[in-house]
Amino acid sequence: MLPGEAISAQRAAVLEVVQRQNEPVTVATIAHQLDLHANTVREHLDALIDRRYIDRTSAAPTGRGRPAALYAAVESFEPDPRVREYMGLADALAAYIERTAPDPAQAALEAGYAWGESLAPREVSAPKATRDLVLTTLDELGFSPEVAPTEPDSATRVRLRRCPLLDAAVRSPEVVCNAHLGMLRGVASRKATDAVALQMEAFAEPGACVLLLEDAPDLSAADRNDDSESTRTVRLETEVS
Repeated sequence: MLPGEAISAQRAAVLEVVQRQNEPVTVATIAHQLDLHANTVREHLDALIDRRYIDRTSAAPTGRGRPAALYAAVESFEPDPRVREYMGLADALAAYIERTAPDPAQAALEAGYAWGESLAPREVSAPKATRDLVLTTLDELGFSPEVAPTEPDSATRVRLRRCPLLDAAVRSPEVVCNAHLGMLRGVASRKATDAVALQMEAFAEPGACVLLLEDAPDLSAADRNDDSESTRTVRLETEVS
């Protein structure tokens, strides 16, 4: 198959782990990061090689036995053709905001909030409905959300196993990650914003960012869109990654 055809969420997660690496990576490393069996990872890697998303080489011999296979991304290729059309624009806009905005993180947060409001025209009135709306939006935009088991009455923890704008996020995390956070706040704002608060930890785990959703007190629109501790979480996490 040729680049541009859709791939499964799990295969996309394997691809993204390879893309995040600064050097070629082994099957064992990928399997450990994604908690998958090595044979499952090999199957995905073989398919990704067939589609020319990644390359395979061999490590230098260190003794008896076959050298380990190493895998590297082909120019961080994005498998979703819808996303590829906008990646160059996202890079350009992120760079422009970084150069011109007095506070790039806050500017990105506000722009993302307006974007999120436009994505969620319908009104919701309960915390669960708001959470479902956020998760549906994440899935539709290609983030491959995975809800982690949590204790009752605790924050909902969501692993974002893909980033549709990974290259831009790596180059301009303060802008791109805050834009995504603002977008999710905008989505959650439809008549139930008071019910759910969102925090994001960018690159919090190997191959995933983490989103936290929890019940929140009443917040004004300005408070929800402020450069608060949840936004700073994104900023701090991305600066050290």
